[in-house]
Amino acid sequence: SVATLTLNSNKLKFDTIDDRSKIEHLTKLLDLSLNGNPLDVIPPFNDSK
Repeated sequence: SVATLTLNSNKLKFDTIDDRSKIEHLTKLLDLSLNGNPLDVIPPFNDSK
């Protein structure tokens, strides 16, 4: 199980359902760090409205 995921200087966009589901299914994930990534294009993973 993955508790910490750190992604440094990647060009990730998470623009496919498959990309997002990979992150969403890391049920033990406590810390997600995205450093040097295009944050403006990463959608919210959980819609808690």
